[in-house]
Amino acid sequence: MIENLIVESRALREIEVLAYDWRRSLMVEDQWAPDLIDILEQKLPGLFPGFEFVCQSDAFLGGANAFTRHPRIFARASVREGVRNWNGRDRFTLAHELGHLFMHPEAPAPRMVLKNRAAPIDDLRKSAEWQANKFATFFLMPEHIVRQFSSAEELAEHCRVSLEAARNRFKEVGHFKPPLSPTFNALLDEWKKKYT
Repeated sequence: MIENLIVESRALREIEVLAYDWRRSLMVEDQWAPDLIDILEQKLPGLFPGFEFVCQSDAFLGGANAFTRHPRIFARASVREGVRNWNGRDRFTLAHELGHLFMHPEAPAPRMVLKNRAAPIDDLRKSAEWQANKFATFFLMPEHIVRQFSSAEELAEHCRVSLEAARNRFKEVGHFKPPLSPTFNALLDEWKKKYT
């Protein structure tokens, strides 16, 4: 079960700036597909005192693919292997955990209201999971890199993310434009015939 913690509200732009700042501090600002294993096993331990990336057997972690307990990120061995093999979903999982690491060092336990259900969150900006997802999106697909590609398929291939994530981000950045109306196209065709 994913526990959606209630945390301090963060604006989308604040999360975006934080993700870009971390890309710069890790010296991967302009890389299409930063090497997350290098970041987690080499760069972060030097930048982040006490940080540790801990891989566990899949059986040991049970239903969780990865989780963060500050200052550590724990991940299934299969997720680490997937990231080594540039699997987009696994890369998003670990980028998501980086978001928790950087934004939620003292996150409270979930606020429980009825038995084992987390309290509803009235504002997404207070959701730890929403914040970590947005961080992962911005970290793996910053706008200046997204704009270098002409399709979501190219973005997925070069940034090593899932096609679904690339399509969502491509749309967010505004690459998808609605087609021109048939009326406009007919008018344009008429003008071309008349004036050429």
